Amino acid sequence: MWLRDSAFQLLPYIKFAKEDSNLNKMLQFAIKRQVNSIIIDPYANAFNKDEFTSPFFSDNTYKKVNGTRVN
Repeated sequence: MWLRDSAFQLLPYIKFAKEDSNLNKMLQFAIKRQVNSIIIDPYANAFNKDEFTSPFFSDNTYKKVNGTRVN
């Protein structure tokens, strides 16, 4: 739901992105941040700053070793 909510917050601005380069950059950054959050923890229910601050980092569902996800 966090991803859906954050995406819908950006939705009204998309139509103005072609006219405003700063807005375009902001939208690109927000989308990249969403992608990074999914890569960090696809099962998270919120944004996590990095892979080490995820509350489920010690969970056995996944771990990253040298940047590679292992089970």
